[in-house]
Amino acid sequence: TTLDTVMQYFEIPMYTGLLGLFEYQPSLEKLSLSAGIKLVGGLTKHEGNIMLWDIDTQTYRYICDDNWNSGSEQASIACKMLGYPSGIPRIGSWFGNANDIGFDDFKCTGNETSLFECSFDQTNDCFSDEGAGVICYPEITLVGGVSANEGNVMLWDYSKESYQNVCHDGWGKEEAVIACKMLGYQTGSYTTNSNFGIVKSFGFDDFACVGGEKDLYQCKHNNTHHNCGQSKGAGVICQNEIQLVGSSYGSYANEGNVKLWNNVTQAYNYVCDNGWNRNPNQANLACKLLGYRGGNATVKSQFGQVTNIEHIGFDNVNCKGNENSFSECDFNTEHDCTQCHGAGVICEVEVKVILVGGVYPNEGNVMLWSDSHKSYRNICHDYWDSTEAIITCKMLGYRTGSPTSGSKFGKATRMTFGNFRCKGDEQTLYDCPYSTNHNHNRHKGAGVICEY
Repeated sequence: TTLDTVMQYFEIPMYTGLLGLFEYQPSLEKLSLSAGIKLVGGLTKHEGNIMLWDIDTQTYRYICDDNWNSGSEQASIACKMLGYPSGIPRIGSWFGNANDIGFDDFKCTGNETSLFECSFDQTNDCFSDEGAGVICYPEITLVGGVSANEGNVMLWDYSKESYQNVCHDGWGKEEAVIACKMLGYQTGSYTTNSNFGIVKSFGFDDFACVGGEKDLYQCKHNNTHHNCGQSKGAGVICQNEIQLVGSSYGSYANEGNVKLWNNVTQAYNYVCDNGWNRNPNQANLACKLLGYRGGNATVKSQFGQVTNIEHIGFDNVNCKGNENSFSECDFNTEHDCTQCHGAGVICEVEVKVILVGGVYPNEGNVMLWSDSHKSYRNICHDYWDSTEAIITCKMLGYRTGSPTSGSKFGKATRMTFGNFRCKGDEQTLYDCPYSTNHNHNRHKGAGVICEY
């Protein structure tokens, strides 16, 4: 297995490192080597046990931890493959059992651009508790804040191989937005004067961004000297422009009443439904900001009444269809709306199956997308066994899985599907015989526990 033979199997980078609305996201340019590697089992996506693509078996397989922590070279190269500047090793299946180990005894010099360029073996005598892992460093981090979306900014200094603070000279709105986008947020506001705690040393100063840069490194700045004191630290408070509230799906919600970030009130405010469904542009923009292809508008507080009419901050929103933010649309900040006039959306999904209620992302009650209901629906556990569970887990990118029944991960409140009779060679649950007229009680939900 070499880097060239792995790369030919992937037309685009198969990056599975930190990705999501609230986490650092490396730029695509920095992911060119990410084909053939992924992290699994971590609480955040910049950490986990490592799996590499095995050309021979056509599967991802774990790395044994023999020699893995003999130095930082192996971990650093793994993280650089994923778009991070560096990282530290973890051994002993730190992030969960490694049930299919295919690589062992990595020996890297530190000059390699990929683990496949290092010396390694593909035979091993390792057990499932000997998996190798990493904790990768993102290029940017926030320190001192009460919550993860705020803090003084520290940026990775490639010349010093460490995080360095940013001085607030020249720090403003453009710099804050770029910093927040590097962290996976959609927007943000800037802070100065070491708002989140005294800064002891600095590595960056005099940032001057114009607003179109992909990261702070592309902005004009000074990282050779500064004239800053400990009370001149630059910081950010990051936000996503939009929230959906009121859905029963929790963090998997593709639907809900819309709340937009209001720069004036410095809070999320509801949108009144006047004009909300005059055309599809408003709902499509809302869903695209949330990562969906598009969606449909809802009105009359379909997902619950607005908690307080004073919390309505937007009315008569009118978008043309080419906007990237609601700030570019026309809207009023005054309104005559009641608690029953909340605007919402139901976004179109590409992921047809989700797991809900589990402690970990690989487990939960199964909910399958219903085109007729335009929502995810529960599955009744009648005839639910390992065949259906394995197909479900493969739909989610796992290798295998086991079934659960009796609404193991919480009550199944939206029962529609049932009587699945899969043979085992189907690609998705939709390929199996099933029925859709199930209104069984909420204690009969089918679930899975998936494994790599």
